[in-house]
Amino acid sequence: MEYGANLVASIAQDLAGEPREREVLQALEDRNLHPEFMSGKSNILTSGHADHGTEAVFHYLAPLQFPDQDKDMRALSEWTPQSDPGFKARSILAFDLDDTLTKESELTASALEALRKSRAAGLKNVLVTGRPASWADALLRLLPFEAAVAENGSVVFWKDPHKEGNIERLYWENGTYVSHPPTRATQEVLAQLGAEVLKKFPKFLLATDQAFRLYDIAFDFAEALRPALSFQEAQMLADYCESKGFSAKVSNIHVNVWKGSFTKIEGLRCLVEKIWKGDLKRHVVYTGDSPNDGPLFGEVEVSVGVANVQEFTKAGVRFTPPCYVTQASFGDGAAELIAHRLRLGGIGS
Repeated sequence: MEYGANLVASIAQDLAGEPREREVLQALEDRNLHPEFMSGKSNILTSGHADHGTEAVFHYLAPLQFPDQDKDMRALSEWTPQSDPGFKARSILAFDLDDTLTKESELTASALEALRKSRAAGLKNVLVTGRPASWADALLRLLPFEAAVAENGSVVFWKDPHKEGNIERLYWENGTYVSHPPTRATQEVLAQLGAEVLKKFPKFLLATDQAFRLYDIAFDFAEALRPALSFQEAQMLADYCESKGFSAKVSNIHVNVWKGSFTKIEGLRCLVEKIWKGDLKRHVVYTGDSPNDGPLFGEVEVSVGVANVQEFTKAGVRFTPPCYVTQASFGDGAAELIAHRLRLGGIGS
């Protein structure tokens, strides 16, 4: 992956000279990136970018690379109240959408029924997705979710328990969340980037839901596009956007690109800690299916991958894997996680 080389070279260029560790780690944080997305030192030495600056950057980042990539994902059955003293406190179940709750773009019946049972038992179901804010609003009204974090963390919607049918909304702005949506200027910047990217990468399409997005632009490589493009091709597009100063994440179907420091982690933290007064690490179980779930897999104390996540780990894609993996894939895997949680314990502190 040339991505790691480009990233290290970019940090070295921005900082100049031979930067100190604190400066390097701050630069990584400023780019909304986690160490698990870095690639090997050999890429830097063969990329033509090697100099004292990049060597210094890599010196600080190398020990942090992929700290959990080689750990084994344990079977979900190994997650029990005996193995996890905090089991009963994990009362917020957060789910990715595509290929985690769905299969072939449809919500599975098993996932829907499980979400209903979860809510009836007093657990809080949260949708965490790169899909548009408009999707989050509709799904929150139609499905048994208490809240939704959409567009990769830029919007946070939740049901007001004191006002039936009322949905509260927060939107990202300059490092915090506010009550009003973004200005048209955000869309104009993204539209300019989109035209440039599609000219340089003509095989890609804009996502079919792009018209409904507020904060990001999504490039389709495996949803409506046929034949689908490879994960590696998608990563090349993401690398290009990052070289232009944007943030980018590759999901199983889209490359999502945005301007700003928001992430799914920040959106979920805002919901759990500021609105619900909980603790992201202790109270949330996060379930996903792909490399773009890696940051959240690593952020919470208990994370779960539906079985199809193994397609990426077996292919050698580098990301922080979940703690546990289900036997079933797609929405059936999410249903398996909910059934396991309900079978082994109620809600407690």
